[in-house]
Amino acid sequence: MWYVIKRLFLGFALILTTAAVLLASDWRQHHAPSPKTNLKKVALFSFTTSALLEAGAEGVKAGLAKKGFTQGDTMQLTLFNAEGDLPTATSIAKAIVDSNFDLVVSISTPALQTMAAANQEGKLPHVFGMVTDPFHAGVGINPDAPLDHPPHLAGIGTFQPVEKSFKLAKELCPTLQTVGVAWNPGETCSEACTKHARVIAKELGIELLETHVENTAGVYEAVSSLVARGAQAIYVGGDNTVETAIDSVVKAARDGNIAVFSNTPSDLDHGTTFNLGANYYRVGEETGILAGEILQGRDPRSVTIQDVMPQKLTLNLTVMRNLHLPWNVSPALVESADIVIDEKGRHEKNAIDTPEPSTGPQLSKKWNLHFLNYVEASTVEEAHKGFFEQFEQDGLVEGRDYSLKMVNAQGDMATLMMLVDAAASAQADMVLLTSTPTFQAALQKLSDIPIVFTNVANPVIAGGGESNENHLPNVAGVFTMSDFEGMIEVVQECLPQAKKVGTLFVPAEVNSVYYKDALMQAAQKAGLEGVSIGSATSADVADSALALTSQNVDAICQISDNLHGAAFSSIVEAARKSQTPLFAFVSGAAKKEGAAVAVARDYTQGGRDMAEIALRIMQGQPPSALPFIPISKTNIIINKPNARLCGLELPASLLQKADEIIE
Repeated sequence: MWYVIKRLFLGFALILTTAAVLLASDWRQHHAPSPKTNLKKVALFSFTTSALLEAGAEGVKAGLAKKGFTQGDTMQLTLFNAEGDLPTATSIAKAIVDSNFDLVVSISTPALQTMAAANQEGKLPHVFGMVTDPFHAGVGINPDAPLDHPPHLAGIGTFQPVEKSFKLAKELCPTLQTVGVAWNPGETCSEACTKHARVIAKELGIELLETHVENTAGVYEAVSSLVARGAQAIYVGGDNTVETAIDSVVKAARDGNIAVFSNTPSDLDHGTTFNLGANYYRVGEETGILAGEILQGRDPRSVTIQDVMPQKLTLNLTVMRNLHLPWNVSPALVESADIVIDEKGRHEKNAIDTPEPSTGPQLSKKWNLHFLNYVEASTVEEAHKGFFEQFEQDGLVEGRDYSLKMVNAQGDMATLMMLVDAAASAQADMVLLTSTPTFQAALQKLSDIPIVFTNVANPVIAGGGESNENHLPNVAGVFTMSDFEGMIEVVQECLPQAKKVGTLFVPAEVNSVYYKDALMQAAQKAGLEGVSIGSATSADVADSALALTSQNVDAICQISDNLHGAAFSSIVEAARKSQTPLFAFVSGAAKKEGAAVAVARDYTQGGRDMAEIALRIMQGQPPSALPFIPISKTNIIINKPNARLCGLELPASLLQKADEIIE
């Protein structure tokens, strides 16, 4: 039971946010280019999680594919989600602008506004979609001249069919006299819908009861107050706050036995009465097509901003029959609806995707996969690349064999915890993840859902079990412990007379201490003396590096941790000044950052290994039967110019077995 106690301790540490420094993928690579440099890098930025926005995101991917941009082949698509938190959204938008993306696609009005504010200088093209009223969103689009907009900004509007919705409500319930609406005055899209609702309600002789709400936690109370004031139905327009809490809206309305109608067709699955709105998959598809055209060279200035409204109607006849007022639907309306729920079940026409006959592995069901990431990093991108390549090689097809939601917390621990909660709420069949913080967050909250990981340094120390074989029953995956013995062998091959090797570490960072101890043990086992010096902050690294070189070490073997990864240039400077050969455990350190040699785990292979484990679970094997395994491949990367700058002569034997040589 000792590991259970250890899990509780680590969970407490995570709550205190100290686990943020346990990241297995180096933070310094946060803005590293895609491993495959010919890929177009596209950011897809969403403000919150909802069925509406998820449908739109899938449409964006389909639209991009129609223009020839597919994940891992011609494009590297990264998803960002602020989970409804404005400060997080602002941080994400700034990170996207400061990174090296070729284009950003934002979906929803808040995402448009936040991204536009961060990208005022037009550092990258910005395409928006699923926005109710872009002309009054405050992003510089002239409502009287749709071609008059910022030169880097393009997109499509989708104004909600507010007038048609109210007219349909009156048609279905002629005695309807009062409709309640809860809305967030901080959302311009919500304000626009409410203004239209006031006008049409007055024309129809309906009293519109309004109340304000600032966050999702207040939605149930707000709607309950409308019911108490005599609302006979509740309307939900283009309000992200209220839409995110649609279950609370429906519960409060059911307590009063009244109808709920909205402009979001997918709300039908939450128990609304009827919904008339856009087919957001199609809206997303049009947005993706536009984004693809701009990636191909179309000038955003040539785009006329206009509304796109592919209409979709959904009806729930079973709900209508239990309301206080009579709601009646004509056979013609039922025939015209896209989705109808009645006593016989759910009837859907014109489905977007028709499952193809299975030609891949035999699975018991279509799997709902959620892929959680803590930060954007080249090691994470490499893992994604390997994972999806292996899935494709195994014959798995997205949409047929599995659905996928991939999200990134952008280094924010609070957002990460919300993403884990969201996966649980969405009843994920399996959670895939990268990094130690993500692993620990998932362990805290997901005890019944299979968890498959990669890019985790040591899953046992992180709380995953007693050993690689005896671990928690719902967990399996690939760990990325550096190859310390392999590194020492490389050092001795390069420097046969070496007696002393050194590294810097962070005393307060558990992974760093663990890696330091493992390196020291490997050095001692090979007959070398190990020297380690601690750094507390990035400001300390330059002095620590100079202090390390003053210890007359024959080589610096810098372990992988967040602090020294971010300040790696200071280590490079000290190594070159003292002519001390510099070795590293991350490929990017040799490729881009000054190390002479890297002995690095192959994170693409780690993604492939992870995919194979996931497939075995999808075919019925329990995670408990699968031991934690290391990445099955390690690469040696040599940078000849860097070696010369720190006085290292490279032996022919090492050059012959290197996986990559930079001339």
